[in-house]
Amino acid sequence: MDKIIRNSAYGLIMVAATSLLFHAVGAFKAYYSGALAIKVIDTSAILNHKVIPIGDYTSDYTAGTLQIKPTLFQSFLFYNGHFSDHGAGIVFFLLLGIILMLALKFRSELLLNLSGDKFYQCVGLVGLLYLAICFGIEIPTGNYLKELTNHAFRLDNNHADYSIFNLLSLFILLNAMLQLHTYAKQLKAENDLTI
Repeated sequence: MDKIIRNSAYGLIMVAATSLLFHAVGAFKAYYSGALAIKVIDTSAILNHKVIPIGDYTSDYTAGTLQIKPTLFQSFLFYNGHFSDHGAGIVFFLLLGIILMLALKFRSELLLNLSGDKFYQCVGLVGLLYLAICFGIEIPTGNYLKELTNHAFRLDNNHADYSIFNLLSLFILLNAMLQLHTYAKQLKAENDLTI
């Protein structure tokens, strides 16, 4: 059981490292080519709205692409060739891999208490951690783009693309969580038998 959880932790760390490598390569290519396209929404665009007999029609020409000559930092921050969460997935899966490794190291106390409701609370905390990381990265990134364009544009996150690495990481995470839950039940049963 330890081996499965440890391999899941290594898998999460490797997927995060691979995603970071692909992102860095794409960002360096965009930097050296001197052109980076950023999906943006025009904040001053006017919405076109019509009422027709069968419903309401709304059209907007707000979404578009902003082409800039980026600095290395901007290229790394705004490049979205492989995923559109601006690195939140990388940070999240890297943190979870480290947390799983620490849980294995200190397994006697952590896993004995991880049963029933506490397990589901941990799952909820993992979800909240992901949301906190997403908002913690997306809000400053969006604010930076607004400042960069003098509040003329904001980031377009409506067309989120998900990387195959994120999907693979979710399967690895699900496997690790199920194994942790099973392992915690086994340790609890062994502890009850020894008493």
